[in-house]
Amino acid sequence: HAHSSYISSDNDSEFEDADMKKELQKLREKHMKEISELQAFQRNEIERLYKELGKTLPPNVGLLHAAPPSGRRRRASKHKLKAGKLLNPMVQQLK
Repeated sequence: HAHSSYISSDNDSEFEDADMKKELQKLREKHMKEISELQAFQRNEIERLYKELGKTLPPNVGLLHAAPPSGRRRRASKHKLKAGKLLNPMVQQLK
């Protein structure tokens, strides 16, 4: 470790946690950017397909699978899904 010996291991792990949080935040931002790029790409592909088929484009195309705008809402729904998966086997056992 590059840290001086007077720094306790507690502080050491705090620094690592901060670094970890920073890295996770960077990854999250990178993924959010990739998601929005993919959604824009998907929308263009769908529009192109509709044009090729000579069909009119529904107004909400490309928004159907869009991630909810607020991160908080997405995390909440993800949590619900996890809870549902955990509850399912118990529900099956009860039957």
